[in-house]
Amino acid sequence: MPTSGSGSGSATVPTSGSGSGSATVPASGSGSGSATVPTDGSGSAGSAAIPAPQPLDILIETKPYVGEFAVVEAGKKLFDGPDNIQITPGTPRTVVIKRAGYKDKTVTIDGKTKKLVVSLERIPDAGHPTVPIIHAPPPGHPDCSSVVKDPKDKHCRAQYCAGHASDPNCDLQD
Repeated sequence: MPTSGSGSGSATVPTSGSGSGSATVPASGSGSGSATVPTDGSGSAGSAAIPAPQPLDILIETKPYVGEFAVVEAGKKLFDGPDNIQITPGTPRTVVIKRAGYKDKTVTIDGKTKKLVVSLERIPDAGHPTVPIIHAPPPGHPDCSSVVKDPKDKHCRAQYCAGHASDPNCDLQD
């Protein structure tokens, strides 16, 4: 049996959800319906979790090469360099590079490069030799005092560059 009347429906849906609307029309009248999906993610609204950024390893070296140096953050020694420090993208870290005979150098590391070369300035009359002392490589690392035997080994590169500061490869960033 046909009926006469009118009806309408509407839905308000925010960008992060979904919704629907409907209307029930009585046989001899009119009607309307609507639905609103809240923006708080309840109901049938969907959401996607954003993964946290992964920490990056940033190599800290000095120029001139000074052998071992201390990396200090908030007054606490983190490690002896050259070595890597972990940086979470978007969360810069401020550290102090310390080496006897050199002025302390405060640097902020933001993770935009894979290597940070910190320029150290000698303290006048500190008694340091003008020729860098080439240290024996750490155990498990090749002797690179005359040639870089393993370009991926940061200790090898640092040892080579200590005696070959004019080599253009010693200024390259990773």
